[in-house]
Amino acid sequence: MQKFVVVALTIGMLYHTIHIYLPNLIAI
Repeated sequence: MQKFVVVALTIGMLYHTIHIYLPNLIAI
């Protein structure tokens, strides 16, 4: 169960990071 939580948090972090950097990449 803990592994699932860690994976979910990791995916959430990646998703959040993509949403931060994607607009910057498009702006370039």
